[in-house]
Amino acid sequence: MYHKKKFHLFPRLLAFSALIISGCANTGVLSDSRTEAAQNIAQQGGLTRQDLETPRFTIASWQRLNRPSPDIHVYIEGDGLAWLDRRTPSLNPTPKNPVALGLAATDTLSNIVYLARPCQYVRLDEPQKKCGDEYWRGKRFAPEIITAYQSALDAIKAKRLRIGIDIRFHLIGYSGGANIAGILAAQRHDIHSIRSVAGNVDNDFFTQYHEVSPMPESLNMADYNVNLKSIPQFHFVANDDDTIPLEIYKSYERKLNQRDSICSHYKIIDNTTHTKGWEAVWPDLLQISVRCVFKEF
Repeated sequence: MYHKKKFHLFPRLLAFSALIISGCANTGVLSDSRTEAAQNIAQQGGLTRQDLETPRFTIASWQRLNRPSPDIHVYIEGDGLAWLDRRTPSLNPTPKNPVALGLAATDTLSNIVYLARPCQYVRLDEPQKKCGDEYWRGKRFAPEIITAYQSALDAIKAKRLRIGIDIRFHLIGYSGGANIAGILAAQRHDIHSIRSVAGNVDNDFFTQYHEVSPMPESLNMADYNVNLKSIPQFHFVANDDDTIPLEIYKSYERKLNQRDSICSHYKIIDNTTHTKGWEAVWPDLLQISVRCVFKEF
């Protein structure tokens, strides 16, 4: 049910609003300018485009899988250009500023996979795989979205196994991509760590905090607290972020109820906003150990 002045949007997110309003020219199909910009970012990091086909969606992907190492950093993009203004959904959610792709391009690990969100960087009128705007609004974390990512990770794993390499996935989610990462980690046994960057790690609290409509058709990683509390994870919070303030992480942390060990850690990063400042500090942040610390009694 919609309440007065409530929408599937973030009413107080001024920086976010400025970003999405600047991208009003949408055709409903592939956005060539945004795709070209992403391709340039990817090339700087030696990433090549290799889209992943799933039964429901095509997941746009840029990858660099050069070494027979089991460790793969998997970056999951944020919600992108989901809205044009507080009432008008975008016709194409491809991001103008793909923060997660920028982070992936700065990562020097040998094996990197970047995964866009469904309906980003692809034709939206593709037969059998049409994307309705519900998938970047209230169903952005729907079960079928998660299933698509499961299929994508399975395909990556199967390809590596065929050449005799086992896999250790390390998921890195930006903004709404963090929620995707958390749900995937809760449902799989090959996720060895989670990192979030300005991450929406409790979508239910997020909608309450911003006084926007709930998303009953979407899943919430914080609801998987039992599965997640034993997975090593580190959450990086911007020091100037109206979109994902520290309160979002704190709500998630309370739900984890870490009694015997602390596996979830956070750090507030200076000189960052929701969308800016991350690439400059990311190589250093990747050096921070992600591990569980057992409590002493």
